[in-house]
Amino acid sequence: MSPRRLFTVALALVVLPGCLDGPGVPPLSWATTTTSTTGAGGTTTTTTTTAAASTTTSTDGGADGVGPAGIGDPYFPTLGNGGYDVDHYDIALTIDPETGTITNAETTVTAAATIDLTSFDLDFTGLEVSAVTIDDTPAEWRFEGQDLVVVPATGIPGGETFAVTVDYSGRPQPVFIPSVGVSAGWIVGPEGVYVAAEPDGAHTWFPGNDHPSDKATYSFRVTVPVGWVVAANGTQVGETTTGSATTFSWEMDAPMATYLATIAVGEYRRVEFPSVDGVLRRDYLPLDLADAPPASLERTGEMITFLGTWFGPYPFTEYGHVVVADFPGALETQTMTIIGRGALGEEVVVHELAHQWYGNDVSPAMWSDIWLNEGFATFAEFLWTEHESGSEAMAASVRNAYDSLIGVPHRPIADPTVAELFGAAVYLRGGLTLYALRVQVGDELMKQILTTYAARFAGGNAGTADFVAVASEVAGRDLSGLLDPWIYDVTLPPLP
Repeated sequence: MSPRRLFTVALALVVLPGCLDGPGVPPLSWATTTTSTTGAGGTTTTTTTTAAASTTTSTDGGADGVGPAGIGDPYFPTLGNGGYDVDHYDIALTIDPETGTITNAETTVTAAATIDLTSFDLDFTGLEVSAVTIDDTPAEWRFEGQDLVVVPATGIPGGETFAVTVDYSGRPQPVFIPSVGVSAGWIVGPEGVYVAAEPDGAHTWFPGNDHPSDKATYSFRVTVPVGWVVAANGTQVGETTTGSATTFSWEMDAPMATYLATIAVGEYRRVEFPSVDGVLRRDYLPLDLADAPPASLERTGEMITFLGTWFGPYPFTEYGHVVVADFPGALETQTMTIIGRGALGEEVVVHELAHQWYGNDVSPAMWSDIWLNEGFATFAEFLWTEHESGSEAMAASVRNAYDSLIGVPHRPIADPTVAELFGAAVYLRGGLTLYALRVQVGDELMKQILTTYAARFAGGNAGTADFVAVASEVAGRDLSGLLDPWIYDVTLPPLP
């Protein structure tokens, strides 16, 4: 998510009274190995990577065959579910773009049971369910809070793959993000509909395991009136018109967190740019921008090449943007960034591009690890400023970021709390942490640290301890003494 729309709100949040109550987060030792516990199948919590290869041990609880509700994230205790690991989502919707209403909606969640299941939960709320089946057999279901509780006709043995299909309809309602002051999820705007679901808006428009620790692949089949266009994550694989309606089909073949899933419906034109480093570049632009795309979007190819020298190869096969009317910033939805008309500056474009490595390909293990998304993207802004305008301009940006935090109370970035999840400190102090590391180890080792971290956790999840461990491993020495004050202390360390 771009910080440009956040700082006015976020700076107000970080000075709220009481933000510093409670103990700080204790630093973790580089030499310590941590065993993780999950509440759903798959790797869901932070593990400590030592100088040897990274290992993860997970368990999946559940009593009497009931998949646990909640995945164990203290920030969002009701998000995610235990007892299964999602492999794929197939989402089919018919949308009225003018009202935002969906009909004939059908989402099939293909998953593997991680325990013997007699019932399990899907995160889902606000829409009318008409039927639920498991492998084409009707199942009982009921709503409990923000969960759809599913009871199969017969138990599902642990290790077995199953497909649960939910038929539903209605108009999804967005959810409010306290740390930003805006709403997320299903947004109906003056030019159509789009989804920007970070952090907890995905389960308002499709049922699933709504936590970044359970990543999956996706298929989208979205039907809209003729003349409207649908953009989504991944690759467009089909477009079929029957009568007055057109169905657009998209496939996201790389693992993706639920909050990154998006569709955007508008009167768009697809604009393709020259591929770079094997990456297909395509934007979906309103008609008034399509003939002369903003320069920042045209320069995305240069940014992909440049960031690749620091982060390693771009992790997906395609990249682009969909420009929407009333979004006051941008969100790094995987391979297809949602970006507002007023947020088309190069610093926002490079920020969201950096998230494709850090946040999308490597996703946070828990929401408290959000600085591994936003701090890395802010560091990419510093790098791009240096690339474009020189080291003095970059140093000025770094100093401005640092000065804006002096005297402003804020939580440690390793534990910002939900109230400061997207606060300025997460972005700025996160970026400054990486700047301090770069100063300490030099450019070549810094590139090795960033590329090793990106490659080791590609397609999966990582936490703060994982990054500190990788940095120490690559540098050949324990770097926790440098990094811990930036990550875990309330006091702002001196700027190197």
